[in-house]
Amino acid sequence: MKYPEYDRFSPDSARKGRIAEEEFKKYLRKRKETFRHQVALEYAATDYTIAGRADFITPSRIYEVKHVNKFRKPLKSWVGQLNLYLGMAGKENGSVIEFNGKKFREYRFDFSSRLFKESISFFDRIHSGNYRKDLRQCRFCNYSFICLK
Repeated sequence: MKYPEYDRFSPDSARKGRIAEEEFKKYLRKRKETFRHQVALEYAATDYTIAGRADFITPSRIYEVKHVNKFRKPLKSWVGQLNLYLGMAGKENGSVIEFNGKKFREYRFDFSSRLFKESISFFDRIHSGNYRKDLRQCRFCNYSFICLK
């Protein structure tokens, strides 16, 4: 994380996220899957770079693991995050994995070039300063300290 001092997640949420990743790592090993964990990915735009870390990359897909209290439809931001990672890594298939502390639920997605372009346009607007603040989303963003000055 580039700005850990501005992290919006509680230490308990971060701990649960790490547990979910460790449990999923055990699952992949049990299936004898070849994988890389916490893979740094980047997209270089003209004036800025988008960087992230995919939780797991296997030869066939990218997995983004989320701890949840109860299973639900994945948040749009999770799908957008996964899709950005798919585009950055040149992969076609990915999954959002929810872990409720006991079991996993997988939601599969194919890369969407339309969503990738929309995401890049969103970051272009943020970088240009031409955006509308959505305080419901800002509370989850590590970079809101820049926008909310």
